[in-house]
Amino acid sequence: MDRAQDQAAKNIFEYLMNEESKHKTLFADMLGNLGDIQLPAWSDTEEYQRYITDLINTHILLGGKWGDSLQDKLETDEDALRFAMKFERDTILFFTEMEKMVPDNEKEHVQACVNEERSHLRKLAAML
Repeated sequence: MDRAQDQAAKNIFEYLMNEESKHKTLFADMLGNLGDIQLPAWSDTEEYQRYITDLINTHILLGGKWGDSLQDKLETDEDALRFAMKFERDTILFFTEMEKMVPDNEKEHVQACVNEERSHLRKLAAML
């Protein structure tokens, strides 16, 4: 964000950073409310646990420290925008998968996050 050359890019990155911080808090609360998880018909317990663990560990927001080192390689605003778009896409995937695991009374909150991430993705794409 501090290295963005264009003021509009700086503004969008600051906005997105604040939004992601809110989502991280919201989702941490939801994870605490998880009850029994119904596995998809195509999966066994071990396989699905590996999948969810990998999903969490490879997401920048939740476990991917690799994002910090990657940010150092972003040289232009376009690079940063494309990186941010990938982040939003990964977040949509993460929330979509997690929606299947949260109690019914939390699903609308997760879907609201997915819709926000889609909006973020559209905003970023429009800046390219």
